Formats: sequence, structure tokens, C-alpha cells
Amino acid sequence: MKGDLVVVVADGGIEQAVRGMLSRPRALGIRSLQGVEYPKLHKLDQGSFESGHELAELYRTTHEHALIIFDFDWEGRPTDDPNVMVEQVEAKLDRTWGGRGRCVVIDPELEVWIWSDSPHVAKALGWERMSELRQWLELRELWPPAVPKPTDPKQAYEQAIREKRVQKSNATFLKLAQSVSFERCNDHSFQRLVGILRGWFGASDADLSSAGQNA
Repeated sequence: MKGDLVVVVADGGIEQAVRGMLSRPRALGIRSLQGVEYPKLHKLDQGSFESGHELAELYRTTHEHALIIFDFDWEGRPTDDPNVMVEQVEAKLDRTWGGRGRCVVIDPELEVWIWSDSPHVAKALGWERMSELRQWLELRELWPPAVPKPTDPKQAYEQAIREKRVQKSNATFLKLAQSVSFERCNDHSFQRLVGILRGWFGASDADLSSAGQNA
């Protein structure tokens, strides 16, 4: 029996975020997945862009679908348009996977996914309330008023946990993906990922009922 999905990830943070998402199939609107693998390349984002399709190809006969996920913001990237990156990677995937292979480029980096008004975000970063965290970031010009996310999501994340002496860990991304409502994240790359998963693994009412404990 084939596994449902292989996810070529640029780093452990992305892996943990996707693991957390897939642990909640009902919330995602998909069926429970089996046999998911998360291979990585040593060159992180650049390696995923350049050679992720080659790593994914090793799973072509053992898995039904392939995803390649990496950050947009890395030194030496060949284009300033994340959509061009997606097109180039999917053109390579198409040679062996066809419509069963897709790519998600997170613009600028994974930390953009964590920022929402959810109280779970504040707790995971060591703060009591989201309003307190938001005010602290605004005072440091890291999160402008009336803007849905910090202008530099990674810097805001790192300064917020440093202020509360919270250890930087990929487990934070797992924890947030397991707790924050997916409807709160309006980031384009996140919504693209959700759309791809629903297109491949969209759940019937019976599937959602059996996955209810993972909502």
C-alpha cells in the first residue's frame, strides 16, 4: 500500500509545522493521511529549490503525492518573485509526478505563518496575552498598527521569545500548528498549502467524522 504523501522540507521548523497541521485532519477539511514522509536536503531552502524534485522522485513509486516546501528569503535566490520559484519547481516535478507534485514557497519565511490574533500565539512565545505582545512589538516598530502581521515576522518572533527567555525551538511550530485555528492564518502560502491538501485529500462526511478526535 502506498503512502499518501512525501513532503520535501527545507528544515525542521517547516517539518514540525506540517506535522502539526496534518495531526488535525478534520480542522483542515481532509481525511487522515497514512505513511507521510519528510525528507530533507542539506542545503536547506536553496537545496529544496534546486534539487527537491530529485529527492521527491525517490518516492514516486511508494507515495501518491509529493510536496516541496521552502522559504523564499535566502541569499542567492535566482528571482525576487516567489511565484516564479513555484513555477520552476513544479515544472521539474511535473516530469515524473504530473499533477501529483506541487510546491509551496513561504514568503518571506516560516515565521509568517505563526502570526495571528490567537491567544495560543502569545502563550507559545511566553506572553500572557496577545494584546500585551502586540503592544510590545508596536512600541519597537516591529508590528505597525492596522497591519495583520509584523513587517519582519522572523525578527518579531525572535525578539518576542528573547524578551521572555523562551528557548528557540522547532517544537514551537508544532505546538502552534496543533492549537491555532487554521482560519486565523490568511497568509497566501499557508492558504495555498491548505488548498493543495484539500484538493488531493478532501474529506467526505464519513472521513471527517472518523477524524473528529483530531479536530
